[in-house]
Amino acid sequence: MAFSAALLFGQGIAMAQTNQYEGTGNLKYVDPIIGNVGQLLEPTRPTVQLPNQMIRMFAQRPDYMSDQISSFPLNVVSHRMGQVFAIKPTVKSIEGNDWGKKMTYDHDLEINRPWYYTTWLIDEEVKVEFTPGKKTGIFRFEFPANSEKGLLLSTYNGGDHEYKSISKKEISGIETYSGNIKVYMYGAFNTDVVLGGLKDGKAVAANSVNEKDLKAWVSFSKNAPKAIEFKYAISYISAEQARKNFDNELKNSTFEQQVKKGKKLGRR
Repeated sequence: MAFSAALLFGQGIAMAQTNQYEGTGNLKYVDPIIGNVGQLLEPTRPTVQLPNQMIRMFAQRPDYMSDQISSFPLNVVSHRMGQVFAIKPTVKSIEGNDWGKKMTYDHDLEINRPWYYTTWLIDEEVKVEFTPGKKTGIFRFEFPANSEKGLLLSTYNGGDHEYKSISKKEISGIETYSGNIKVYMYGAFNTDVVLGGLKDGKAVAANSVNEKDLKAWVSFSKNAPKAIEFKYAISYISAEQARKNFDNELKNSTFEQQVKKGKKLGRR
């Protein structure tokens, strides 16, 4: 019964979002999931990306046939070579093996558009939304009532990495891509956040987490909003440039405004 209730609730969300963020004109016929299953060759991915811009995202899974998602990247650097900065929600007390667990979703509850993405995580009962900017992106995680609210952070590549707390609502990150390319991230939440990592397999708060096999987390208080927003920017130049990219694109922009900007760019 609990599974059926969650499924029906998720279907209602998906139907509402389909109407709310549906494109107009020829945009209605853009289908990113075409070619997402490859028998012999590498499949295409349902990439959420504005035309000719840097930020792109797709849920991490072997191909579109899979019913499980391992994480969501903050940016897909290359179709074949990899991603940077992994993020996924958690609704319970954090344990050391949580980063390796996959999240079950239903294809009928997932929407892929070039300017907007959403899915419903069945076991966690969390709605995930994403909209891209040029060098920025916004994730929105809607948690169930009375649950723990947290996000698990990690990286996709070997090398030196770090997540660091800047203020009560801000974090930064560095991931080393392809051996020697530094990727910088600046991000801000819509509520206060506690950053931490693992020590002897247990979750402990920390101002910075910097390990090669990096497992970091952020948690939110019980009074935090039901919908947690994470707005971020990426730079391949410096941490300062990542912050500039954020200020230029997202400082005064909401999730809904970014969706509208994306649809407008797609009509050009």
